[in-house]
Amino acid sequence: MKATMIIEQRGEGYIYDLFSVRATKRGVRCGLTPLEAATETSRILAQLRHEGASTVAPPEVLELIPVHLRDFEGENA
Repeated sequence: MKATMIIEQRGEGYIYDLFSVRATKRGVRCGLTPLEAATETSRILAQLRHEGASTVAPPEVLELIPVHLRDFEGENA
């Protein structure tokens, strides 16, 4: 099963929801700027390489996340 990472703007910053086999996290702050949000979520997505992941985010954040981390199949798929 692929993980799903959803990033959204809340107030003046960004939060993420992560739905994964290993963990479910809701409403976790990931930065005040699009760059901070993209950096934090890219770090998390890189850790999901075995599982695979899909990402949903505002355009200003999504364009800063490396293409190979936005939507990928896991190594165990």
